[in-house]
Amino acid sequence: MNCYGYIRVSTDDQANSRENQSNKITEFAEREGIHLAQIFVDEDVSGSIQLRRRPQGKILWDILDPGDTVVFCKPDRVFRSVLDSADTVHIWLQRQVRCVILDLGIDLATPAGRLVFNQMTAFAEFEREMIAQRTREIAAYLKKQGRPYGAARPFGWQKIGRGRDARFEPLESEREIAFRVLDLKEQGKSYRDIAWILAKDRTVKPGKKWTDTGKGVWYSVSEVHALCQAARLGFPVAPRAALLAAGKQGTPT
Repeated sequence: MNCYGYIRVSTDDQANSRENQSNKITEFAEREGIHLAQIFVDEDVSGSIQLRRRPQGKILWDILDPGDTVVFCKPDRVFRSVLDSADTVHIWLQRQVRCVILDLGIDLATPAGRLVFNQMTAFAEFEREMIAQRTREIAAYLKKQGRPYGAARPFGWQKIGRGRDARFEPLESEREIAFRVLDLKEQGKSYRDIAWILAKDRTVKPGKKWTDTGKGVWYSVSEVHALCQAARLGFPVAPRAALLAAGKQGTPT
């Protein structure tokens, strides 16, 4: 019977640093008098990915035997949702694997521990859903007002100002590129051919400098497609996905 620790860390999250989490896990093993065989660490891996699909999480998942103990600090370090946590804990219990969440003081091998854990994760999921809903409502309001929302700017527009004073203004340099793309498309060129033509002409995105690699600097094929749609539709304040969807719903491409 072994004890294994699991840590998920982000380079910009000092509160959940590798050292902090490792110390807590080590102290637990010493206090319980059990052998800490290994601490598995996943760095900069999204919490939306299941434990069993993470590089180190998969190794941990595969080596667990009946009687082993898994220790971690917080549920959000391991599970991606309430459903994921419930499924994982259920599988571990069936495999007779003990699970301990240090920051909550919960041992999922006990009925009381499972009850408290299920209640807390349910509330956490509810809170995430409410935040997501508010974010969507704010984005919809800003979109209706023609004001900046989200991280990406619409094609043919530039963001001016900050906070409540932020607004979109036409970006003429990109609109010229978009009209050129539309003209090439109407001449029968494919989006891939147009992207290559722009690259050969060293056409770069606004504010970017030319590089031979092109990553983040050249317009990709999908971006060329979206540019064409933006010019065709009169440069709506819409993300790339919406422009591409418009094309699929009947706009000639």
